[in-house]
Amino acid sequence: MSASGVVWRQPRSGGSVNATKFRQTWKPYVSEGEALQNLYITNTGDRIGAFRTRSRSGGFFGRETFWAELENTGDNLGLLLDALMSAERVEDAANLELDDAMQDLENDDGDGLDAERVKAYEKKLLVGLDEDDSEPELSEIRKACILESYKDVGEIKKKCEEFAEKLFGPERKHVLVPNEKLAHFLWLGNYPDWCDEIMRTFRSYSHRRLNGRLLAHVRKFLKKEGRLESMLRNAYPDLNGDEIKILLKQEKKKKKKGEKGKKSPSLIHIDHFLAQLSDCTFNFVVMLNFANILFGATNRFLAKNLYVGRDVAKQIREVAVETLNGVRAVKAAYD
Repeated sequence: MSASGVVWRQPRSGGSVNATKFRQTWKPYVSEGEALQNLYITNTGDRIGAFRTRSRSGGFFGRETFWAELENTGDNLGLLLDALMSAERVEDAANLELDDAMQDLENDDGDGLDAERVKAYEKKLLVGLDEDDSEPELSEIRKACILESYKDVGEIKKKCEEFAEKLFGPERKHVLVPNEKLAHFLWLGNYPDWCDEIMRTFRSYSHRRLNGRLLAHVRKFLKKEGRLESMLRNAYPDLNGDEIKILLKQEKKKKKKGEKGKKSPSLIHIDHFLAQLSDCTFNFVVMLNFANILFGATNRFLAKNLYVGRDVAKQIREVAVETLNGVRAVKAAYD
């Protein structure tokens, strides 16, 4: 199942026979005179469907095809298109992570994978996915808390309104309310070219698995060339330019005699979504500061789930799953 709730299944094999049957039932979905890529509609018009492919490292470690279909309604068409875009984001992010991880997982001779490094990497992904068997009770507690936390969506909306009202006035309190359909703009995994550039420049002076320096590098990267402004503008279309400047402005606090000047707390935080996946580029999100710091340690994880939206939270986990499957496919190829 994709983050949007659309179920993808691998079609039955059958060569030309199944291909002929498919063409007898389905035809390309045409909108405004143009066929939409990978989208189909039945000849009777009652069902819509879509194909997508998944490849690892450009197909070097396998390529798979998936199919999904729904009743033909306007809402379902939107769901299917969202699912296709979501799947593309997940695949791009997973392939970038897999290609980069291979540089750390290879053995010193470069002719295979280091078993201990692979084991540690797999364990980290499993912990981030709450699938590590070493702490089953913690995993179950967290899952129960996440389910309970979705009852508090209204509380998150209220806090966002209070935050915006304090900054911009009562008539502008709506401008920072999270929109789940736009939340992916706050997720670094939505920008594969940026992720690629981050890892290439980070690699030039540091080893990603050491000293936790990737977070600082990501923060510095996003604050350059208007990238962070662009993310906020897309996620919060009601914000005007002056309001974005207020969100990003960090004034120095007045210093007392003998003290060094300090910057005031940032209103926008760039942080990990899952702490266990701290060195994976697909794991970074942009948040209003209260969603990251005004909750107790127990609830902070839940706040992030609510704030970035369920679809983004699921996509981050889907990337981790696909990366894990990719590592195992590479491992099997070497074995």
